[in-house]
Amino acid sequence: MVRNIMLILVTMSFFNSCSSQKCKAKVLLNNKTKVPIDFTLCFHNKKYQTTSLIGIIDTNYIYEEITKRSDGWHSVLRFYPSGKLNYFSFEDGTTYDTNSFNPLIHGLRGTIAQDSNGENYVLYYTIINHSGDWGIKAEKLVINGNEIKLVDKTGSATIYKKKAIPKGLLSYEADW
Repeated sequence: MVRNIMLILVTMSFFNSCSSQKCKAKVLLNNKTKVPIDFTLCFHNKKYQTTSLIGIIDTNYIYEEITKRSDGWHSVLRFYPSGKLNYFSFEDGTTYDTNSFNPLIHGLRGTIAQDSNGENYVLYYTIINHSGDWGIKAEKLVINGNEIKLVDKTGSATIYKKKAIPKGLLSYEADW
């Protein structure tokens, strides 16, 4: 309970709420995913953004969800040398192609952050409530060898495992 309260307080210290005036969004080419028009305004508290984990997180690989879900989908994290990330969702059994990791088509945009206590987080722009409102979500980032765990404010964890894919599929850069 105390840990959850601390996570919420730390998350709130990262940023002020993402108001519609600060965080205007556009829809990507898949006509579903929204991304901030101006990433720096939406994720305005740059002092917490970090690239210090890029030596530990291998940006030449993807990190594929291994936690079993009942909805027939799985997530993939794609990290960039700039400390940015993309959070992609795919139907189970999807074969990745040249557009799978194209951030102009789909993928939730985010960044790696570290609080003043040295705790690591991922922050990404996503649907934040049951009403369908978009905003910034923070999840604690735990790295253990070839696995990454994202822990939400309820303590629920999703585990991702490092996976090699053809380099040509990772040719896109983070332009945010």
